[in-house]
Amino acid sequence: MLHMISIKRKTYYVCLFGTCILMILALGFGLTTGNPLFIGAIITIACIAAYGFHRHVNEVMTDDLSDVISGKAAVRTVEITAIITAIGFAIALTFFFTGGWGSGMHTYENGSARVNFMQFYPVGTMIHEDHIFIPDTKNLSGDDILAMERLFGAGYRVRDGPFYMGLGFGLSTLLLAGLFAIFSMYYDKKYGT
Repeated sequence: MLHMISIKRKTYYVCLFGTCILMILALGFGLTTGNPLFIGAIITIACIAAYGFHRHVNEVMTDDLSDVISGKAAVRTVEITAIITAIGFAIALTFFFTGGWGSGMHTYENGSARVNFMQFYPVGTMIHEDHIFIPDTKNLSGDDILAMERLFGAGYRVRDGPFYMGLGFGLSTLLLAGLFAIFSMYYDKKYGT
């Protein structure tokens, strides 16, 4: 029969801190490799580890005062996080919708051409500029077409990144506010205040 390992409250906090550090490093690795399954697995494992550490604490973790402190800290965390994500949402979507783009092509007498693509934010300030050179416009090769596809794709991604980040911020704000309202109503009914 396995015996449950008991840990002290300070050890519990050290374990939580270590879990957070490892999760941040793992998330950084997951983001740089572009692996969303790895990120999801790491978050799940971290939550399970935190729950497991909490179950093995052999000291009293909460009393009335710590419950009040935790409640106030949770409410303040939700408020500040919602404000930060709302500001991030506004900034990212302002960047996306007030920016602009342009493209152009210059042809040369020998049949070659230079194709340009630019992104502006705010209008008039160039934030991205790239070009490709096509040696013979009458005989386009597969490499020329691929180069044009990459040129325009990379140029559009300059604004797509902030757009998706803004959507993430907006959805996070709605999720936080919605969950806070739902749990507030639930506990209000449960405790009859």
